Amino acid sequence: MNYKAYAAKSKFEDADTKNRALLDIGAGSLQISIFDKQNLIQTQNLPIGAVRIRDYLAKYGADTVALENIMEEFVSNFIEEFRNLFINDKDIKSIIAIGDGIANLKKVGPELNITDKITRDQFRVLYHKVVETTPEVLSEKYGVPYERATLMLPMAIIYQSFLDNSRAEDIITPDVTFCDGIVADYMDKNGTLLLNKNFDEDIIASANSIAKKYKVNRKHTQNVTQNALDIFDSFKSVHGLGRRERLQLQIAAMLHSCGKFVNMNVGTMMSYHIIMSTEILGLSHKEREEIANIVKFNEYYLPSQTKAQVSLMTADYMKVAKLASILRLADVLDKSHRQKISDMKFSFKDYVLTMTVDTLNDITLEAGVFKTKTELFRKVFGVKPV
Repeated sequence: MNYKAYAAKSKFEDADTKNRALLDIGAGSLQISIFDKQNLIQTQNLPIGAVRIRDYLAKYGADTVALENIMEEFVSNFIEEFRNLFINDKDIKSIIAIGDGIANLKKVGPELNITDKITRDQFRVLYHKVVETTPEVLSEKYGVPYERATLMLPMAIIYQSFLDNSRAEDIITPDVTFCDGIVADYMDKNGTLLLNKNFDEDIIASANSIAKKYKVNRKHTQNVTQNALDIFDSFKSVHGLGRRERLQLQIAAMLHSCGKFVNMNVGTMMSYHIIMSTEILGLSHKEREEIANIVKFNEYYLPSQTKAQVSLMTADYMKVAKLASILRLADVLDKSHRQKISDMKFSFKDYVLTMTVDTLNDITLEAGVFKTKTELFRKVFGVKPV
């Protein structure tokens, strides 16, 4: 949500080509999103939120004069691991700091005349001031509510640690609050956010990054993805699903075989666990859970709604059933992984969905297995695919 607000306020689509890291510090976690130029390529949540750090570590450092040293060690451990795993080969030029915390930190250095950007040297000055000043004095001197003043040290440590572990030249500080994020997210979902940026492209780019990480067969997944979207578009009047569900199907198709990297014998279940465990900026937990189950039931038997509800948790059963049945057909059309079928035409009449294929290849395997994968589709839609 905060990212949408930042994009709307700063005209993100007109930004330069520098690689950036967006840091959103919450109470219990830190969300880091890495952008390769303007494309989102990685999102991770780290358990080092400002309140968590303050409350968890205060009991260990309350009787010492070096609480900041304990905090630095605790935070640096997470930031260094993130750097080694995700940004070692990325030349991060700027940090985008979102939230009220960075605005409070800027108040500590009025003599620096900071506007919308903090240089490395300027932040070092702010950092030392926060380290050397008690929350009581910060609150009284700079007009920061006391509760928020107690969070300034852990926030400053997070930003400083990220600066130390990257090549970032500065911290961009857009005037974006949590409330701005709620408004921007609401406007985007209702089609009233006047911005040329397509946030779905960020979600797709993030999924592409996951697929690349787990070395999926790109030609196969691209073929399956196109097949799935073509089938989805061919009978919209029947399935009643919209743009967001189409995007979920696309992500599921892109990631349906990523688990083979972990274990080829149970690749589908591994794919499920990878998707459930990987943050994708722009997708809610419920949407990600639905995508994971679409992938799972692409191969596994889908039980009745009553029996499946325990494993589905918050996922919508009918949405999972509809999209999994489409993915099954799309996947089997490239059963040989040789992309024999790349051009299909569709006709829908009398609840029969006919797919006409032009190909010079022998598709005996695909055609034969196709007949065994239509049962779920027929049960869900009442439509016979031919």
